[in-house]
This record gives sequence, C-alpha cells and structure tokens, in this order.
Amino acid sequence: MANVSEPIELPFKPRARLLQLLGDQLIGTSRLAVFELIKNAYDADADEVIVTLHNIDKKNARIVTKDDGDGMSLKTIENIWLVPGDDHREKQRISGKRSRKGRLPLGEKGLGRFAAHKLGNKIELVTKSEGNDECVVIIDWASLLKNEFLSDAIVTVTTRTPEVFTAGKTGTQISISELRGHPWTRGEVRKLYRQVTSMGSPFELNILTNKNEEFPIKDFKASLDVPGHNDWLRGIPSVKEILGLAFWHCQFRIENGVLSWSYKFRSIPELGINENLRNHEEPSFPIPDPLEFYEKEEPDGREKEILASPSMQKEIGPISGEFYIFDRDRVTQQFVPSLSKASTFLDFNGGIRVYRDGVRVYNYGEPGDDWLSLDHWRVQDPTRRVSNNIIAGAVNILLEHSSRGLREKASREGFDENEWYFNFQALILGTIRFFMAEYSKDKNRIRLITKKKVDPEIEKIRKPLSELRKLAAKKNVLADFEKLISKIEIDYDDMQRTMLQAGMSNLSLALVFHEVVRGVKALAQSAATGASLKDIKEQAEHLNKLLDGITGVLRTDEPKTQSVAKVIRQARRFYQGRLVFHKIQIEAPLIDSDEGDFEAKFSFGMILNALTNVLDNSIHWLQLRWPDNNQTEGIKRALYIGISHDIGDGPALVIADNGPGFRPEDTPEDLVRPFFTRKVTDRGKRGMGLGLYYTNMALEINNAKLVFTNAKDAGIPEKYDGAVIAFLFEEE
Repeated sequence: MANVSEPIELPFKPRARLLQLLGDQLIGTSRLAVFELIKNAYDADADEVIVTLHNIDKKNARIVTKDDGDGMSLKTIENIWLVPGDDHREKQRISGKRSRKGRLPLGEKGLGRFAAHKLGNKIELVTKSEGNDECVVIIDWASLLKNEFLSDAIVTVTTRTPEVFTAGKTGTQISISELRGHPWTRGEVRKLYRQVTSMGSPFELNILTNKNEEFPIKDFKASLDVPGHNDWLRGIPSVKEILGLAFWHCQFRIENGVLSWSYKFRSIPELGINENLRNHEEPSFPIPDPLEFYEKEEPDGREKEILASPSMQKEIGPISGEFYIFDRDRVTQQFVPSLSKASTFLDFNGGIRVYRDGVRVYNYGEPGDDWLSLDHWRVQDPTRRVSNNIIAGAVNILLEHSSRGLREKASREGFDENEWYFNFQALILGTIRFFMAEYSKDKNRIRLITKKKVDPEIEKIRKPLSELRKLAAKKNVLADFEKLISKIEIDYDDMQRTMLQAGMSNLSLALVFHEVVRGVKALAQSAATGASLKDIKEQAEHLNKLLDGITGVLRTDEPKTQSVAKVIRQARRFYQGRLVFHKIQIEAPLIDSDEGDFEAKFSFGMILNALTNVLDNSIHWLQLRWPDNNQTEGIKRALYIGISHDIGDGPALVIADNGPGFRPEDTPEDLVRPFFTRKVTDRGKRGMGLGLYYTNMALEINNAKLVFTNAKDAGIPEKYDGAVIAFLFEEE
C-alpha cells in the first residue's frame, strides 16, 4: 500500500514580472493604454485630463497625464491602487452608487492602472485628495524586476506638502519615461489624437433618448498636447464638416423591443432631387437571429430572422444612436464633386462606434473591425446594404442597464461575446436593415437620374470627330485618317470608363477631358484650314499618345497586399544602367535588407509606374543642377529611395534627390495639374507635364497620397535638399 504524506498548504508565489506582463499583454496598443489612463481620470470625477507628449520623437520622451479629479489618499494607494484586481469599482457599479458628478465607474476589474506599465519602464505618480497631503509613488521596473517574487517587490510611497496640486487643488498626475515599444511617429500621434478626441461622441446620440437620460461625458474633456510638434495635429478634418456631406441621416431608439426612428434623405440640388423625411414607431421589427453572428450564415446561405422582443434587452437596456450614410459612387461624384472629401475620412472612421454613458468602447468602429458583419452581409446583397466604408455612426447604451450583460474584456477590446452581446449585435443590425428599405428607394432615385444624364464631354468629342470624318471623305483622304480617328474614339471611351471605374475625382476628369477635347478640335480645325496631311497625322498621333498614356497607367494588375521593398528593387533593376551612365549615386536602404519594409494594398504595376515617373524627373533635374562639365570633383548627383513613418498617418515610400528642387511659388496643386511643367528638353521643347499627374492619379486609385515634403520632415539625410516626394499609404 502506497504511503501518503500529510497535506501541505502552499500559497501561490507570483513573480514580480507578473505586474509588468499584466500591463503589456492585457492592453493591446500604446494608444489604447493612454486611453485607459484617460478613463481612469473620468472615474476619478475629473472635469479635464490633459495628455502631454514631451520630446516624443527623442530618447528622453515622456508621456504625462494630469487630471483635476478627486485624487487618492495614502490609504487609497495602499488598499486599492497597489492591489491588482481590486473590485471596489465593480461593487460600486453593482450597487448603483454614483459619484458626486453622477457617474458610474467605467472600470470594473482593477486592471486599468497597469496601462502605465504598458507605456514605459519608469513611472512617477503624484496624487492629492481633499484634506490630505500630496502622495508620490515611484515605480522603476528595472529595479523591481531584480526581485524574483512579487512579495519582495517593494514600492516606495512618500507624502509631502503639495508641489503639483497646490492652492487646495486635487487630482492625479502620472509621468511615464523610458518608453517601451516603437518610437512615436507623427502618424501614431495623429491616431492617438483621434482616439483621445473620440472618447466623447461627435454624434448627437441623445436626440431620441428620454429627457431624463444625461450622459456625464458632457462634463468631461480630454485633450492632447505635443510641445514642439503641435503642427503634427494640423489638417485633421472637422468631423461635423464631413458628416454634412452625407445624403442619409438616420436616428433611432430601441426600448422594450420597440423601435422609434427618424429618417432623412437630404435634397441634392445638383441632381434636382428633393429631400425625403420620415419617422415612425415600430412595435416589433425583424432582426437576424443572434446565432447568425456565431455561425456567420445558415448552411443553405439564407438568413434566419426573428422579431425583436423586450426580453432581448433585459440586460442591455435602451439603445439609441444615429447613422450617416454616404454616396461613394464614382458616377454620383461626377455631379457632386464635394463628396470626394469624405473618402479619406470614411477609410479611417467608417463603421459603427459604441458609447456607454457617452464614453467610447473600443475597438468598435476602428478600421478593420467589422463587428456587425456589415461587409459580410453586403457581399450577399450589394445593391440593398451598406458596408463599413460608406457609413459612419454610433450607438449609445447606459451603464446602469447594461453592466451585467455587456461586460468589457480584460484586454479592453470590446465586450465579452455572450448571449447579451449577440442580442445587442442583432438589434443594431436589424435597425440598420430597417433603414435600408428607405435607403434603397432614394439610392435608386440617384441611379435613375445619373444614368439618364448625358455626359456633355462625350458629345464634345464625337461632334468634331464626325466633322473630321466628313472633311476627310470630302478630300478623299478618309482611308488615311479613319484608323487614327477610330483609335481616338476607342481610346477616349476607354480612358473615360477606366478613370471613372478607378475612382478619379470630377476635377481630374474635367482637366484631362478638356485637353483631349481641345486636341480633337485643333485636329479638325487643322484639316479644315488646309494643313498638310503630315502635320494632321502628327497631331493625331500626339493625341493618341496622350490617351494611351492615361489609360496605360490605369489599366494594370489588381491591388493586393504586398511588399513596398519589392517595388523599389524592381525600379532599381530597371534604372541601374541609366543611373550608372548619368553618374547618379543611389542610396536605397531596403535594397539589400528588408529591415523597415512595410506592406500595403496596391497594384504593383501602377505603383511601379508612378515610381518610375518620379525617377525620370529626378534624373532630368539632377543633370540640370549638376551638368557633366561640373562632375570633375566626383559624383555629386545623388538619389534616395527609402521608407518613412514621420510624414502622415501611415508608412510612406520616399524618393529624394539633391537636384534644384521645386520652386517656392509652385504649389502642390500646380505640380500635379496635368500639362503643367517647367521641364525643357535638350531640343528646346517643353515636357508634356503629365508625369506627376499620372503619379498622383495612380496613388489616388490605390488609396494612397502624393506628398511633397522635405528631408527633415521625412526623417532622411539632409544632403537630399532637392525634390522630396512621398507615396503615403494606408497602414495595413
């Protein structure tokens, strides 16, 4: 018989590194960590919290958050702040106990404080509550982690006469240094700004709510300051301005299974369409079976529907919100050019956000987050449903009604996926589909009108070409011209169709069409005034070349996610001989190594063509600044192709040279305008002025941007003091 020892009681012995892991692993990104610190300030009843990024692009960077909330006493620090997983906030929520400002706490798991540990290795907390001294807590992870076990990791807390919160003020300041993770770039800071400012909804949200439901976020302000780099926050579009471009605006409230709604389709003077207003109350309305969100679709591909019921909202409470729906149809944008302004906004802000007590719940509504499966359902029926990239909206719920059913994940990335979460999804999607019945009617009105409208540009082309045919037949030279005339017609139609399908703006179309029409009219006039057959043919061939060039840059491979370094290597292979011949020294860090490479979704051929256009320009202007007779001291012509994360909201491919650069008086709009050029060839002829136009066109089609910058802002060697051009891509 086996011997059995006496039972031994053994405690858990958590290691000191556990606390750091909690902050690092539970919170997805540094930006989300900052957001958690802001929520802590909200829970502390602060009126305002300011996030300051000091020296954010340098090694001595610091992130400081400072609020004017209740602060903490030494007792609170000892018994709550230094106790991971403390449940005092959860108890407060369950009991319904509100703060002096009427807020229920957003925190519930006692883990949000570890957001600071996600951001940096050194933390200084200064806090003061009413009637108490100022407390200072210093955490140095390099020192703490020298201890093997958590019980040996001692944090020192001191009290002092107020130095930060003087004159009776209260609040908490957290300063984080020795930052962890990747350096903060301009793009990351701009994304953080959007997150900070989106904490409170830009939408109205309470239009259809009960008058006695007030959202405390109205009394709370979060702001971001970047000393020395406040220019990084310029140019971020006004949300209200963008929302004003939406044709459709829907508001709703769901309570006890009853849907109250308001629908507005605004008038479109450019198309002669009047507005359509409707509002009603639906005692019951169909919604997709919540199980569909788990199974995604029925085995036979059909959707199963049920009716919304009061029981589905038992642990959710009333839901209110609004949606703005945009028309991104390229044909519609021909007649309403202002619609194009909304495209970039929707690419980054499209989708439905969730707010609880007026405070945003992440990651709902972030790029790539299709929590309502809008994109999935649109694939099934693209003419009657919306996708994330044409809708911007928000739904609001109340914490006191939803805290039991909709519980936030420890990772702070949405709600636990339980029965109530699936009910919540189904109710929102059912509301959206309800609006789609109205949406499809008004969308059809737009389609019918835009389809019937005759494009006057086509008539401007066909009429002079018809006259040219008649004139050629009269002079018995039709056989010589018919092939050229037919090719112009075919190429023009092809160019127009390709540009529209590719999503070119109305302005771009008008500029190109104007030049083509002018060329056709000049061709007809030359024939009418007795120009020689040789001159007329030369004009026609030039026009064909123009059309071929435009369609050539558009007709290429399908976009897919791929490496930018691959494009650089291919361009280098193409230009190796020319660069050697013209004695141009090239610096391209990614050619021999993939370090720093990034992937983006684009058409390889289109971006390669865009890059070669820029390289052609660089070679020309480098020879102009450094002529061959001035090369005796060695190679002066220099070209740079690399990557930058400092230019905008995403990564960028940068091409720079040490040529003469652009003239100060030439604006970016001038530089990409078709037929604008300062290039003169060695034969004294002016260039066509289409290189940068094609480049800009190709980038627009691939949801990228052409940016004119300088070496300092791009973060590349300052010896490249000539033209610096960037292809700014969306971050994957």
